[in-house]
Amino acid sequence: MKKVVLALMLCLVAVSLIAVPAMAMPGKTHPKLFFSTFVTCDGVQVPGAVPGCFIIKTEGVAGKMHTLGLKGTVAKPALADGDYAFTLKAPPAQQAALTTYFAAKGWPQTYLDQITKEIKGTAPFFYLKASGGTYNLTDGFKYALGDTSAPLVMDDDYPVGTYCYQGTIKGTNGASLNLSVILKVQRIPKVLFFTTSVTYDGVKLPGSLPCCFILKTGGKAGTMHTLGLTGTVAKPDLVDGDYAFTLLAPPAQQAALTSYFGAKGWPQTYLDQITKEINGTAPFFYLKASGGAYTLADGFKYAFGDTSAPLLIDDDYPVGTYCYQGTLKGTNGATKMVTVKLKVQRVPVAKGKK
Repeated sequence: MKKVVLALMLCLVAVSLIAVPAMAMPGKTHPKLFFSTFVTCDGVQVPGAVPGCFIIKTEGVAGKMHTLGLKGTVAKPALADGDYAFTLKAPPAQQAALTTYFAAKGWPQTYLDQITKEIKGTAPFFYLKASGGTYNLTDGFKYALGDTSAPLVMDDDYPVGTYCYQGTIKGTNGASLNLSVILKVQRIPKVLFFTTSVTYDGVKLPGSLPCCFILKTGGKAGTMHTLGLTGTVAKPDLVDGDYAFTLLAPPAQQAALTSYFGAKGWPQTYLDQITKEINGTAPFFYLKASGGAYTLADGFKYAFGDTSAPLLIDDDYPVGTYCYQGTLKGTNGATKMVTVKLKVQRVPVAKGKK
C-alpha cells in the first residue's frame, strides 16, 4: 500500500546549512561540519534557499504522488554512515488537520497508528540516509513497516500549511548539526484550457472560440446537416461524461424558433421537448467526453433515449446568432464555462437559379 506521506514537501526545498561551533575550550579546536544539499521532485531540482521557508505548490489531485530526492549534496567532512531521522514539529491544530486527512484514506488501523506517531513527532517522518558519502531520502512510514530503502514520497493533495521538520546529522569528525526544514505547502490554482472548432458535414466552419462560428445554409426544408468537432484541445483532459449546453435566447428569438418548430406538425410530446430547449430549461446539445475524445450529441434525441445521436441542424433553420453555454470539468478538478456562438446565414442563390 502506498505511503502517502509527507508533506515533507521538501519538494520545493533546497537546504543549505552550516554547523555553528560551540565555545571552544582553551587549547582545543571544536570540530565543524558543513552540509549543503538541494532537493529534487520527480527528478527535477526545486528552488529554495536557507534561511526562510520553502514553498511547494501542488494541484491537489488525490492519488497523485511525487518522489523526493537529493542532488548536489556536499558534506565536509562526509556524514557518518547511518539513517538520520527527521520528525515533524506540528502545533495541535496542524496535528488535527493531518489526522483528519489520513483518516479519510481508509487505511487499516496499523497504518493509522503509525502515521499518528509521525504526526505527533514521536516517529520519524523521513530519514536522510548516508552511505559512503552518498545521500538520499527515505520514507519514514515505509521504513517503520520494514522497507528501509523506499524513496520519500508525498501526496499531491497534501493539506496546505507550513510544516517544520527537525533532525540531527553527524560528521565523520564527530561534529553534529541540528537541521530545521520549514516547508509552506500551497495549492496551484486549478485551470482548464479548452478550445475546439465546429464542423458542418465534416467540413471545418470559419470561426473560433470564444467568437462565433459561421454556418451558411441553403434554406431547403427537409435537408439535415451534421455538426461535429475538430481540433479539440483540453488541458488537462475533460472528465469523461456528457456536458449539457443550453440555448440562451432572447424573447424574440424564442418566439421565432417556436413558430418554426410549431409549423413542423410534430406530436405534442416532441413540441414540449423542443420548447424546453428553446426556453433554455433542457440541453440543446451535449459535448461528450470519453478518454480524451470529444463529440457532439443531439439534445432532442438524447431526451428520448438516443444518447449518442450526432447533432443535426436543418438546412432551413432560422437565420440568426445563437448562443449556447455549458460548463466543462477537467481531470484536475478545474471547471470552465464555455460559450459557443453559431451564426446561421443563408447562402445567396445564384442569379438565374431557382
